[in-house]
Amino acid sequence: MFCININQMIYHKRTRKRLDAVYKQIVYTLKTSRLWTLFMLVLVFFAGCTPKPSPPFRIGTTTWVGYEPLFLARNLGYFDDTNIQLIEYPTTTEVSRAWRNGAIEAGTLTVYEVLLLAESGLDPSVILVMDISDGADIILGKPGLGSLSDLKGRRVGLEHSAVAPYLLYRALQSINLTVADLEIVSLEADEHEHAFAEDKVDALVTYEPFSSRMLVAGASHLFDSSEIPNEIVDVLFVHSHDLEEQSEQVKKLLTEWFRAVDYLEKEPGDATQLIVQRTGLSKEAFLASLKGLRLAGMEENRTLLLGQPPPLLTATQRMIEILLEQRLLRQEIDLAPLFAKQPLEEVAP
Repeated sequence: MFCININQMIYHKRTRKRLDAVYKQIVYTLKTSRLWTLFMLVLVFFAGCTPKPSPPFRIGTTTWVGYEPLFLARNLGYFDDTNIQLIEYPTTTEVSRAWRNGAIEAGTLTVYEVLLLAESGLDPSVILVMDISDGADIILGKPGLGSLSDLKGRRVGLEHSAVAPYLLYRALQSINLTVADLEIVSLEADEHEHAFAEDKVDALVTYEPFSSRMLVAGASHLFDSSEIPNEIVDVLFVHSHDLEEQSEQVKKLLTEWFRAVDYLEKEPGDATQLIVQRTGLSKEAFLASLKGLRLAGMEENRTLLLGQPPPLLTATQRMIEILLEQRLLRQEIDLAPLFAKQPLEEVAP
């Protein structure tokens, strides 16, 4: 056996030498002929034909029941053949910051928050209405505070960069109070429950899923978005240059959003189960949260964004007037480039 192995080793060694000699001869021949130039051109050609991987299409979002169809679409495999990635942030403030810093290509925010980005010259383009708040955004008070009038002189917590200042202004407007009549406490959304439980504030401008838990714990309901219908709208937006550079991803995203909303309507049991598994909410809490908003499918998007004139554009113009009056915006915003119609027109002709 030992002798056989030695012979095999000798044989392989000789074979290797012969192959090396042949290889050197081929290289020499190529280098000394025009074939070398042709050979290198072929290598360059095929290297250039190798497709580059598509860049990721990252969507920054937060925990909000109106955004759940995005995660439902992912769980159902609708994004499997795409580069769409969902990145969850603790607050909408973090989503705005990520978009400003180029960490995401798209985001989910309220129209009010998108206006703040537009004011900074960042060229966001709204491509989809996700939901319309109809009670899910809310002002809660400590037990014993029975009405908005009881807020005078009280500590009110809110997230400044979110839609909360607008909701608070509209609430106070109904009772002839102003923000100057309150003590405003700046809080991120993930601080709301702790601040409320620890008596650091007397009231909160908040939203689901935090509000349901605080109501169960004894908070009093003072005002909600159902009292200002169609004014608080959540949207999906992208960089304006991505309307062309990532056009296929944008259209795919819209298509699968509508598909997920339809699935939630047609298969509520299975869809709800997937959502509560992801969020940790109880089935009852999730269904209660849904009652406070309207998810926007294809027809509602067509109505709001493609109407003549688009109702969402008209409502946003009224919002801008209020924001300018209250100095929540510093300048007018051109709405024509803010709402991109083309992706929706191509997906939902």
